[in-house]
Amino acid sequence: GRVRFFIDADGLARGIYPAIHHTQVLKAAREMKRPDVFQAGGMRFLIEPSPLKSRLVICGAGYIAAEIAPLAYHLGFEVSVLDDREDLLSADVYRGTERIPVTSYESCLQALPVDSATDVLIVTRSHAFDLQVLRQALRSPAGYIGMIGSRHKWKTLSSLLLEEGFGDDDLKRVHCPVGLEIGADSPEEIAVSIAAELIEHRALQ
Repeated sequence: GRVRFFIDADGLARGIYPAIHHTQVLKAAREMKRPDVFQAGGMRFLIEPSPLKSRLVICGAGYIAAEIAPLAYHLGFEVSVLDDREDLLSADVYRGTERIPVTSYESCLQALPVDSATDVLIVTRSHAFDLQVLRQALRSPAGYIGMIGSRHKWKTLSSLLLEEGFGDDDLKRVHCPVGLEIGADSPEEIAVSIAAELIEHRALQ
């Protein structure tokens, strides 16, 4: 007698499942990164974890966002792009993504459902706006925070954040410069390096 059943993130079972408290299986599944066998109550279970679909929030709709948004969407991310310039958000390149016009970057993340399955990518048009978004991201449970910029920029902004009361553990959450080091130079290459880092982060969850 083999049966197949599903347990969602809230612990609710779907389908016919054996006479065992399915929270045991759910607990085991949450601790697994890859398919594995779990034994409980004299039964063996092959558990195949199905990770939650990652959401990518891109703050800034400039040339880097125009490259990474369609690529991330193609890779299975739920993509949201926000900017205070509605003319940029209306571009065809953002078709298929959620476009969010904002009046200010200072509180742009507060109305969004940012959780541990949310990746925040900061690519605004100025260091000041980047810092405004970064403060909010660090106060959120976002699973990934990436910011465009040089090491010098990160050194400057991280010093400001430390003065404001953020700690070293907060700063360790930030990927800056964002993206894997593959020698990327053009906006298209930078988008590929960022996408690769997002995929790597998603695979490790």
